[in-house]
Amino acid sequence: MGIRFLKKKVFLFLTFGVLSAAPPQQEILAPWLTGPLLQGIPAGASTVSLYFFATANTGFYNEKWHFSKQPIFYSINPELFAVFGLNSWMGFQIIPQLVWNITQNQSSINFGDLPTELDIQLVDKCRFVYFPGVKLSLLETFPTGIYQDLKPSKLGTDATGLGTFITEIDLTFNKTWLIKPQEHFLNTFITLGYGLNTPVDVRGFNVYGGGYGTEGTVRPGNYFLIIFSFEYSFNKQWAFTMDTEYIYTNKIRFSGDVGVLASGEPAVIAFPSAEQISFTPAIEYNFNDSLGLLAGVWFTAWGRNTTAFISGSFNLNYFY
Repeated sequence: MGIRFLKKKVFLFLTFGVLSAAPPQQEILAPWLTGPLLQGIPAGASTVSLYFFATANTGFYNEKWHFSKQPIFYSINPELFAVFGLNSWMGFQIIPQLVWNITQNQSSINFGDLPTELDIQLVDKCRFVYFPGVKLSLLETFPTGIYQDLKPSKLGTDATGLGTFITEIDLTFNKTWLIKPQEHFLNTFITLGYGLNTPVDVRGFNVYGGGYGTEGTVRPGNYFLIIFSFEYSFNKQWAFTMDTEYIYTNKIRFSGDVGVLASGEPAVIAFPSAEQISFTPAIEYNFNDSLGLLAGVWFTAWGRNTTAFISGSFNLNYFY
């Protein structure tokens, strides 16, 4: 598990950019776009979207960025995005989700944590020709998933949340470039974000570790992220998109009784800082300006003190 489960923010299309390369008198047939995978929707837009992730955690990156293979831990994660445009420059979204974990003949299914988001358009996409659009996003994740009193026999499959209230602030810059009139567009994004976590009281086996008799307070590390994304339209319907995401997470601290494992050894619950770099290549097909499909993969390329994963993703998105 870890911070990457909090960053499944799967989204879409021509956000705050400008069509800067065409003469003003020429009519431009803007493409229908549904990605990138990790970028937010335009503030003020209204959508209903169904997203589906199938993830395999394949191993672990150690302190020296070396990968070691571990038993595969599968996670099936359907998510429903309900996005409401409050006015032309502000929107709100809520993302209920289920988590179904499977490993070594053990499985559990339950609700995950509940992300919400408020988007505010600071600079309109068409206000300036050479300056990008700017959007401020305020995210709050509520700990509605299961995170403590886990059953050792379930091998961690019964954990579906992190137990902490997560507050994240993102600033996204977006610009759209016309490559070929009426046909090819390059949509670019840069997102900078910072997340803060509240302390979590834990008992027994929990998502952060622990064991028999564990009782105390976990202080998850705050994190910084940067995402560079682009989206290139081949024609009106088809496009390719990809995100590159870097996350740095501060160390996890614990105070209290760490408890013991079945072997009698002290349980482990505090962890050092972590880093992760991942990519999300995807193909999108858009039926019209309101309905589109996005299919791709999300995988780690490098990491330190973090899980290695590969995730297949599929989404159906409708703007109304």
